[in-house]
Amino acid sequence: MENAFLAGFASLMLAATLSAPALALTVGGVYVPDTYTANSTELQLNGAGTRSKFFIDLYVGSLYVPKAEHDGNAVVDADEPSIQSEIDQFMSVFKEEIKAGDVFDLVYVPGEGVKVFKNSEQKGTVGDLKFKKALFGIWLSDEPAQKSLKKKMLGQG
Repeated sequence: MENAFLAGFASLMLAATLSAPALALTVGGVYVPDTYTANSTELQLNGAGTRSKFFIDLYVGSLYVPKAEHDGNAVVDADEPSIQSEIDQFMSVFKEEIKAGDVFDLVYVPGEGVKVFKNSEQKGTVGDLKFKKALFGIWLSDEPAQKSLKKKMLGQG
């Protein structure tokens, strides 16, 4: 099966809940735009949902892809676990204070890696395709962090 993600981009957007304009789609009080531009490629919102744990909403996760996709593995596999230094580099972005309303964009760019943005400011580029698969697998694999969020990100509910 041809996979549109091999030649394209995929993006995950994570937003701390609270504060959002009252336009278009809102999820858990967070504005979720219909499109996201990554390196001049316009991606479409595939789906969005709230990550909850112990009855507490942690963040809103949304998935942007070139073409609608309902198979999490297809998104994850597009373009094995990553090495510890990549994980450490990625986690360093989250050591800064996180406030309600902060937005984190995780944008995979083929040949470059996962670009990490906090409130539209690029904080770094991490890893390669293997790292992207491990990272996106958190939300989209066969054993996601939260099944209901995966379904919503894949436009299934």
